[in-house]
Amino acid sequence: CKMADILITGTLEHFPVSAAMTLAEDFRVVMAGKQMRSMGKGRRLASYDVEPSEEQFGQMFDVYSFKSVCFVSGFSDGGKGRSGEIQQLERLLEYCETAKVEKIIVLSTVETLNYGIEGRGDSLIRKEYLSRRALLAAQIEELCRYCAEKSGIRIITLHLPYLADLLHNDENFLGTVFETVSKGTPPTLSMGRNIPKKR
Repeated sequence: CKMADILITGTLEHFPVSAAMTLAEDFRVVMAGKQMRSMGKGRRLASYDVEPSEEQFGQMFDVYSFKSVCFVSGFSDGGKGRSGEIQQLERLLEYCETAKVEKIIVLSTVETLNYGIEGRGDSLIRKEYLSRRALLAAQIEELCRYCAEKSGIRIITLHLPYLADLLHNDENFLGTVFETVSKGTPPTLSMGRNIPKKR
């Protein structure tokens, strides 16, 4: 029985290598992205320092038969995203459509659900996002929805509250809490009271 191939790309520093190694127990996993730390090219886990905008990225679709692709958004840690991220995703979606990939999983942020509705009655109803970051992350999801309708590829979007790992984004509230707790210090609430340590 042939082992299924999975591609993980995007902002890979938000995707723990330990999770990729767990996936590699059941699948052949390929991680591709800039500044990708080499894990060699073993039988079940390979890494490539290449992004979707580069020609070499497309060559991976000739070598592997990806059934599933995971795109890790730069917003998945509650941060500001990556420059050129939507263009990278657009190119990835083109490769996936050509290669007839069955499923794309997008790791996004829960902030895209943070909006109000503007307009009533006959007027145009639109989403009013509460932050620029939420709007930009939502554009990534909207591009995925559009491509899913046009190509028939199944796209699953996972709205992550924030990824908590050894690297925390301390530019947002939860990232600051994770960073503080990882150092063994009780976090301080905005009212100045410390959260007591569990005994």
